[in-house]
Amino acid sequence: MNKIILIVTAFLILVSCNSDSRQKPVKFLDEKEFANLLIDIHLTDAVAEEKAKGEPKIENLLASKGLAQVLKNHNLSRIQFDSIFNYYVKDPEHLNGIYTRVIDDLSRKQAELVR
Repeated sequence: MNKIILIVTAFLILVSCNSDSRQKPVKFLDEKEFANLLIDIHLTDAVAEEKAKGEPKIENLLASKGLAQVLKNHNLSRIQFDSIFNYYVKDPEHLNGIYTRVIDDLSRKQAELVR
């Protein structure tokens, strides 16, 4: 999960310098839907990391397959996901609010598992 946060942060820094105006993609997810999608992606990544047992190639393969399944479950193509992600990335404060929701939800799910 730390790897994902690092990638997202780096991407935010790069894109925040872009002065293009935000235009909603044709296929769009509102904040709640997008947060739920990100939660599913992060859970899938965690499962891939656990199953790979420290083997990066296996982890990447499992994460890639997991992402494809999550996108399919949400009726999105990879291009549509990238378009939606890029829309939200152009407003880092907005995306930060979405990720706050994602982290809160993942933390709550983790606490429920510990009980």
